Amino acid sequence: MRTSTFYLAAVTCLLVGTFLGSLLPTLRDSQDRIQQSQPQQTPVLAKQAANTNSHLNTLEETVKKNPQDLLAWIQLGNHYFDDNKPRDAIRAYEHALSINADNPDVLTDLGIMYRQLGEFERAAEKFTQAGAINPRHEQSRFNLGVVLFFDLNRKDEARKAWRSLLSINPEAKTPDGALLRIMLDELK
Repeated sequence: MRTSTFYLAAVTCLLVGTFLGSLLPTLRDSQDRIQQSQPQQTPVLAKQAANTNSHLNTLEETVKKNPQDLLAWIQLGNHYFDDNKPRDAIRAYEHALSINADNPDVLTDLGIMYRQLGEFERAAEKFTQAGAINPRHEQSRFNLGVVLFFDLNRKDEARKAWRSLLSINPEAKTPDGALLRIMLDELK
């Protein structure tokens, strides 16, 4: 009995060894491919980050040298907006508006940043100002409705803002592509 157990163990070890021997090259190849792909991604991401920082530095230098450069202030605000830095974006947008107060796009972006900070009344004020400058400015009207409905719980005013948008564009859509009129019907 001992001899048969020995042979069984020997055959089992031989089979396991053969299996693992055939599997190891495949595992090594997979590991090599993973290791080779990682260094290729890292420089690309590092280059993108460097370009972003370089662009930011250029914009900051531009507004230091020429504080009346409206476009640079707007671009700086947009950069901070995209970088999720609402306080910095607000500072840049406010400066842009001190140069030219009649820009509904900047007012709308400013309102979004105020909303992000939880300053809902100020956000609504900026969206309202944008709509007053350009009565056909759809984004400001939509955003005003969002703040009024969801943040300030002034649902009737929100519906009015959205209806005014629908009077401008009956096919207006929400950011996710749904028709605003359908959303408005569902919120009753």
